[in-house]
Amino acid sequence: MTPPHIWDKYSDQPYPIHDRAYKNRMRKKHLFEYIPLLITNLIFFPLSILMMKWFKSNERVENREFYGMGV
Repeated sequence: MTPPHIWDKYSDQPYPIHDRAYKNRMRKKHLFEYIPLLITNLIFFPLSILMMKWFKSNERVENREFYGMGV
């Protein structure tokens, strides 16, 4: 069996995996790792929505003085 993660030296990323059987095996192998993630999200996401009202800023920001930057 060839290694599934063949590296592309030009983009510095692995090539996409086209072996569907390998992908399905890996999904089934790591299926139980989704359970803690789901439980954590079910607890903390609603809690964070409820907590947002206590962390609001009362200051108004002028559009001429504010800018955003995305990376």
